[in-house]
Amino acid sequence: MSGQIKSDDVVAAAPDQLVPGLGRIPAIQAGYTKRRILIEILFPSLNIIGKNTLLEKLLGIDRAGWTWASGACLVVNRQRFLDLGGFDEQFFSYMEDVAFGLSASKAGMRILATGNEIKHQMSTGSKISNSRRTELLTRARVEFAKRYFGGLSSQLAQIFASANLREGRSA
Repeated sequence: MSGQIKSDDVVAAAPDQLVPGLGRIPAIQAGYTKRRILIEILFPSLNIIGKNTLLEKLLGIDRAGWTWASGACLVVNRQRFLDLGGFDEQFFSYMEDVAFGLSASKAGMRILATGNEIKHQMSTGSKISNSRRTELLTRARVEFAKRYFGGLSSQLAQIFASANLREGRSA
């Protein structure tokens, strides 16, 4: 069958996450598009991406042809993970899992949902403020836009981020 999953296609697996105040976050997320990353940089507190909401549809956030899973809980095939370069150390604490998902997809590898769920106390692993966390995430999104989209998307990402960071917008 063509729909069967071959074990040599799988690089990682992840559970859904149950997050207080946010609910269930599916294990597998749609990859980033130029439009999606720019909207997330421009509106860092807009928490609708990937939820298939009417606002998401109105904004025209299209789906990329690849997926990723949160690095907060990810089971990997070590050798395949290393063969793909692992997590890119240039992404400090955010977007390294997204970049890994893109690398896996480009290599013809898949990240699967386990069908399980875990409780995740999101944003409690470090003692930084929400505004600092948003700043770090915004900077990582800009870096992702520069590396993977370049050109106008990269320039707009930098402009949007500069405006937000000057205004002190936070999630």
